[in-house]
Amino acid sequence: MLRLMLGSLAGAVVLGGIATHTQQIAAISFAVMSTFSEQPSPAKHIAKSVPSSVATQTASTVPATPNAPPDVMLQRYAPLVALSPNLAITPQIVTPDAKAASDPTIPPSTTSPALVKPPVNSKTFEQMLQAAAERYDLDIHLLHAIAETESRFNPHAVSPAGAIGVMQLMPTSGGLDAMRSLGLPRLPTRNELYNPKINIELGARYVALLDQHYFAEVLNPKTRELLVIAAYNGGMNNALKVFAADKDRAIRTINALAPQMVYDALKNRHTSAETRGYVQKVTLAKQRYKSRV
Repeated sequence: MLRLMLGSLAGAVVLGGIATHTQQIAAISFAVMSTFSEQPSPAKHIAKSVPSSVATQTASTVPATPNAPPDVMLQRYAPLVALSPNLAITPQIVTPDAKAASDPTIPPSTTSPALVKPPVNSKTFEQMLQAAAERYDLDIHLLHAIAETESRFNPHAVSPAGAIGVMQLMPTSGGLDAMRSLGLPRLPTRNELYNPKINIELGARYVALLDQHYFAEVLNPKTRELLVIAAYNGGMNNALKVFAADKDRAIRTINALAPQMVYDALKNRHTSAETRGYVQKVTLAKQRYKSRV
């Protein structure tokens, strides 16, 4: 009889814990959905953030371990899902070496499967790119061009510098900026960046931050796009320094130039040879995608 009573009591505790956990996840999703329900334009999402209570709860209660159990990953992705209803919770669990698994800034070893998976066709991620472009009011051809130039649409790509996935996000720079804009004050994990849906979401959000926030004072949209391309690869400050050491002076100079002159300056005078080539490659790729329509 005593064993039966103890067993019933334990079962009630377990069920109660599961119910409470489920209610917490639902509450997080509902709170974030409510925050953005009044925003008619995807572009306006950039200026908003998840309520501090939600961000604090998510950051403090969810471990940042790459191979977290599915229920923990569900809770961690709740703010992303609320912003992006089409963002499915299907994390790809990639297992690089143990040291890299515990630190999202360390690239996997050269023997990692992440480096030997072949690239895929852009059509595989067409819906993800289109949804992200619409959500953040971006040119879909630009996102196609960046993804192709960065990784050839390979979700397993890892650069020598540690950039990961389709959009080749650096966890400590572009990835962190995108996460913070979502109200998640932490680095994206390696598994989040290996997941193409999350990678494209964060990459598109970073492009939108560059376009609609960091370079908001640049008046000509074509000129602003060129700066976004250069900054995505080589950083905002380095793009501005092509025109002047001081940011305000650089913006004034840029606004006085035609887009073609800005393109020529970035392509020929940027301090990074990689970025000089990158601006040209992405621009040509975008024109190619646009011509296919």
